[in-house]
Amino acid sequence: MKRSIFLFALLISVRLYGQDEVQKFTFGPSLNAGISNVIFVKTDTIPDHVISNRVQFSFQAGAFANYNIGKKFSVGMELLYWWQNGKARDQFSFVDPITNKGVDQTNEYKAHLSYVTVPIFVQYYVSDVILMLGVQGGYKFAESGSLKITTTEEGNTSEGDKTDVDLNFVNYDVGLKAGVLYKLSDNFTAGVEYYNGRINLSQNSTYPYSSRNQYFYGAFRYNIVHGKSGKMYYN
Repeated sequence: MKRSIFLFALLISVRLYGQDEVQKFTFGPSLNAGISNVIFVKTDTIPDHVISNRVQFSFQAGAFANYNIGKKFSVGMELLYWWQNGKARDQFSFVDPITNKGVDQTNEYKAHLSYVTVPIFVQYYVSDVILMLGVQGGYKFAESGSLKITTTEEGNTSEGDKTDVDLNFVNYDVGLKAGVLYKLSDNFTAGVEYYNGRINLSQNSTYPYSSRNQYFYGAFRYNIVHGKSGKMYYN
């Protein structure tokens, strides 16, 4: 009899523990989209050489998983496809050795990158507001670049055709990620995220600049909970 009571109590304990673990774990699809750029910074000391960056649209799509630790903290990760874009204008002047006249030249670069990326983060809950901080690592599996050259000599402007170029960026990226999310409902959260890449993407390049990734996104998540999909367990 005592053995039966012990086994029954053990079964109930395991079942309750399993339910508690289910309540702490959430997952679902996520979508992040907004403005981004590949920041180009000149590495030479030529005074009249100027690089200016332009923001572009980019996005991430995939899934997240989150595990609550207590009532205020959680750890989480995402697996995302990241489509990143960048645009920069490289302006400088030189003297044409043939005509001995001054020439102003503008090189317009565009970069299109695709990554598989994994952000890992810690979240802190202040009521329905979620503060997020973590790191993000990504592997580049596709890259394309283009260049358009415009020159001006004695007021005459010549605009060349856009050509494909090999930017020769490195195959990985690592950076810091932070964000603020808000619980809109039991299933939906939305907010903003900022990412600052810490890797020089151009370290294999012979061009006179360094470059890194950056974005500012709106973030959207749909939360799915095993067993009880109608309730979130933030607290």
